[in-house]
Amino acid sequence: MEVIRILFVAAAITGLLITSAGTQANNLSFEQPDVADATAVPKPWVVVGRSGRASLDTERPHTGARSVRLEQRGDSTGVSQVIDAIPWRGKVVVVRAFLRARGLGDGPVGIWVRAEAAGQRIWFDHSYDQPLKPDDEWTERTALAYVSPQAERLFFGAMIAASGTLWVDSFSLEEYESAAETVDSQSVAYVDEVIAQIKSKALHADQVNWDKLRPALLAVAGRRPFPAGAHQAARYALLSLADGHSFFLTPQQRSAALDQDDRRDGFGVVGQAVGPQGYIRIPGFAGGTSGRVKAFRDALVAEIARLDGAGARCWVVDLRFNGGGNMDPMIGGISPLLGDGVVGAFHRKGGRTDWRVHADGRDNEGEQSAMRIEGVALRSATHELRSAPVAVLMGAKTASSGEATVVSFLGRPNTRTFGAPTAGQSSANRGVRLSDGAMLLITNALFADRTGRVYGGKITPDVAVAESANGPLDAQPAVVAAVKWLSEQKACRDDQNRP
Repeated sequence: MEVIRILFVAAAITGLLITSAGTQANNLSFEQPDVADATAVPKPWVVVGRSGRASLDTERPHTGARSVRLEQRGDSTGVSQVIDAIPWRGKVVVVRAFLRARGLGDGPVGIWVRAEAAGQRIWFDHSYDQPLKPDDEWTERTALAYVSPQAERLFFGAMIAASGTLWVDSFSLEEYESAAETVDSQSVAYVDEVIAQIKSKALHADQVNWDKLRPALLAVAGRRPFPAGAHQAARYALLSLADGHSFFLTPQQRSAALDQDDRRDGFGVVGQAVGPQGYIRIPGFAGGTSGRVKAFRDALVAEIARLDGAGARCWVVDLRFNGGGNMDPMIGGISPLLGDGVVGAFHRKGGRTDWRVHADGRDNEGEQSAMRIEGVALRSATHELRSAPVAVLMGAKTASSGEATVVSFLGRPNTRTFGAPTAGQSSANRGVRLSDGAMLLITNALFADRTGRVYGGKITPDVAVAESANGPLDAQPAVVAAVKWLSEQKACRDDQNRP
């Protein structure tokens, strides 16, 4: 088993956002037409997609007198409905529908289901991996959803992202029965390995009904040959935690993310003067090799040293575009402004593990339980850095390790945050390598700042500023607000923050 201290951002799955939900599914066979327009897709169904055509059709429906006809134009076309998830909580729901095709080309086609909590996707399944033939007659397709106890809304529908025409009819929703499922032994073993790791390590493992979920995961795994189906089941197992941060890497993705060479450039660190202030942009950083970690940390420190030497007395630390990665070199690289000692912590059910910056090269007694972050002591600094006023910029793209870096400044004297709330992944992932080389990134702790305040969701700035990164740096609203506050600080005006 491989365990790493590294935080990633889970890739989002794009989808429809609907703001209201009915209590139960209605008009599932499209038999109740719109009074004003008998050819329009009737309520509560909604037409989705940037282009295309969706209409009621009486040509050979599966049941009744009508079905929906979908013709893709451009990207995709579909119909969807949203219902209250509360009656389904703790259950696995199977969504069924019948599809018919004419002249179907290549591209995703099928039905889908999605569960959401607090506007966040916590499950998404589809039948796109069960393709239709170009001129298939009515054929049943299914999609599964585990509806976690946190779920609020359940979305389902059909979509065509291929040339040709698709007819949809006879939707149904019911609790899933697994007795008839047959899955190969290799996939079963893999699913059980995934479940065991998640149950032993995930912060929210006890919020999942594993007895209900396991059969659904096996059904997902059985749709494709190993390992593709098993990998999809692993993704769904992590989604079921509803923590917004756990995710899965295939062996190839894990290698690309972690097994990097020691290339020492191309990080995207930006340092420049904004009046008497030093500006540092800390980008996301994914990489685990010691040489590359050190190079990223040193790149940050070099920019701080350069700007300090040029007269910077106060600082803007820009984390608006930091989407995560490895937190250690981010915090270690900015450590001249943070100083030594505790700058944050992981908060778990079993207690707290401090993040302690060491910039003096010594291991201090009594700190064995702390997470050590290698810092840098910038002894040649012209100005006092540890107590210098710092404005931290943050926004919706600040995520995961980017949020950890924000947290490391919270509670620091002479510090103020500006911008918009962060992405909401202020939690820690533990990397666990599976038997085939894939990796589970399992959320096992929440971030806490040096004062003891625990996060886990979005971090709200002290000063809310509309997000805009357009135009010159010194004209961007968040930078303007930060520089204004810094200019009001005595140390920034009088250059009294010297060592």
